[in-house]
Amino acid sequence: MTRVMSRMVDGQVVQLASFMPGAGMMTDDEARERCAGAPAHIRRSIDAYREARGMRRLWARDGKSPYRTPAEPKGEPIPDSVMLVGVVAPGLSAVRVAVATDGELLRERIEPSAYAACLRGVANRSTTVTMSDGHGGDDVATTADGTLQMACDDVAGLVVQAVIPVCSLHRQLLADAFAGECGLSLGLRPARIELNRERGERVRVIKEAAIHHVALIRGHQGRPAYQGKVFAALTADAEAMKMARAKAVVSALETMLEQRRKDG
Repeated sequence: MTRVMSRMVDGQVVQLASFMPGAGMMTDDEARERCAGAPAHIRRSIDAYREARGMRRLWARDGKSPYRTPAEPKGEPIPDSVMLVGVVAPGLSAVRVAVATDGELLRERIEPSAYAACLRGVANRSTTVTMSDGHGGDDVATTADGTLQMACDDVAGLVVQAVIPVCSLHRQLLADAFAGECGLSLGLRPARIELNRERGERVRVIKEAAIHHVALIRGHQGRPAYQGKVFAALTADAEAMKMARAKAVVSALETMLEQRRKDG
C-alpha cells in the first residue's frame, strides 16, 4: 500500500472496511496495524461494516479474540456521512492581506458582527454560500440544501459545519480532515471596513462583509490567511459531533488568546 492509501484508511472508513484479502489488497493483519491509532468509534464502524457483509471482525468484542469472534449475519450500517466543523477566521490574520477596498497590505480582523447580514440572507434563502475543496475547487456542501450550516459565536466568529458523504469523490479530503490537516479560508467581499492601530500595528478591521464561499485548505492548496483547524466526526456518533463542535470553538479561542500573548 502507498502512504496515500494508508492515510485514506484512517479517514475513509468504507475503503478500509471493504478491503478483501487477495492479491494486491490489504490483509486483516495489515489493516489492523494501519488502524492501530484510529479512534474507537471508527474501529467500531469498520467492524460493523465488515460484519454486515459476512466478513470477520478486525478487533475483539467483549474480551474475545477477533479470530474467535464469528461474523454476524447483520450489523449496524456504516455511517454514510462525515461532519466537518471549524471557526473560519478567528482573531487576527496570520499573514498580511491585500484587498481592493483600501489597497493596503495589512493584517486584518473580522468582527463577529460582520457576518450578521450574510447569516440573515442565508436564513431567508436570499443568499447562498458554498464550501469548496480549496479556492476554486469542487463544491462539497452548500447552504442551499442544508449540507452547509453557519452560525456566529460572539467572540470566536463564524462557525461553519458541513456534512459530506463518506462514499464520495472527496475521500482524501475527509481523510485529511480526520488527520487534522485541514484549515479554513473565506471568499468574501468587505462592505465596510476601518483602519485601526492595535498594539502598535496598523490593522484592517472588517465591520461588514458579503461571503461567497468557505474553502477547506490543505497543505498543497496553500496557506490560509487565518489560523484555524477543522474537526471531523461521523454523523452516526452524536457525542463525537458534539465534541467536535466544542473543540472547534475552544481551538479558535485558544488561537486568539495566544495571539494576544504574543502581541502583548
